[in-house]
Order: sequence, then structure tokens, then C-alpha cells
Amino acid sequence: MQFLKWNSIKNVRKPSDVASTDYEKAQHLDYWVVTEKVDGANIGLNFDKDGNFLISSRTQLLGPGAEFYDINNQLPAICDLICGFRSLARTGIFGDQITLHGE
Repeated sequence: MQFLKWNSIKNVRKPSDVASTDYEKAQHLDYWVVTEKVDGANIGLNFDKDGNFLISSRTQLLGPGAEFYDINNQLPAICDLICGFRSLARTGIFGDQITLHGE
């Protein structure tokens, strides 16, 4: 399974909070992606073409059973999502791998 590191999410604040050129740049964008940061954890679910999956942090694949922000205890809550993407991965429609990044 191939791992591709993804960028951290910028925290754009009003200039009164922090001097931010990112805030100034953001004012001129037509398209925004707004996310909510939860407990500082960035999680990736990486599915191969056989439907197997590994969890990743923003910087690396994590081995089976790895403890990362208690993710293993949270997997049952997203079981339907995992099962759905396992099925999609097996169709091969997205190539050899599907990776979901989230927080």
C-alpha cells in the first residue's frame, strides 16, 4: 500500500487574533474548504484493491492495532463507512488504492 503524506490544515484567524497573511489571501478565494479540528488528530483510512485497509496519521502508515488517538476503539462507529469503501475498493473503479483523509 502506498502512503502519500498530506499537508497540515491551516488555521486562518482574523488579523486581530494573529497577524496572518493566510487570512488576507483567504479573503480573495472563490472556493473554501472549511473543516473543524478535533483533538489534533488527522486520520487516514487507506484501502487497497482487495479491500484491506490500514490507518495512517498525516505523516505515516500505522501498523495493524496501532494506538493513535484511541482510533481502534472508534472504528466500530465508522464501520458502515469502512464497509462501503471496502466494497468500492474491490471494484477497482478508483485504481489500486482509495485513501480518505479526515479529522
